[in-house]
Amino acid sequence: MNKEQNTETREKQTIVFDVMIAEEGKNGRTYWQTIGVAFPLSNGANGLSMKLNMFPNLRIYIKESIRPVGASKSKLEQTEDPQF
Repeated sequence: MNKEQNTETREKQTIVFDVMIAEEGKNGRTYWQTIGVAFPLSNGANGLSMKLNMFPNLRIYIKESIRPVGASKSKLEQTEDPQF
């Protein structure tokens, strides 16, 4: 495969991240279990869209947020005891 074909193939691929949990077994070994997948946001923003196997209708978005030092907190962060 030449360089042009390799570049073309890579453009058609999608980056996917496995969402996993680590569990320690009785034998002291660590076992990894996939609980979902995450994809880069399609709008080009820095972040991920995550889907968990347990909740197929739920989508979680993880977005980068850059704040200057000393900037005010978001409304959720200001809430001392959020009611869910």
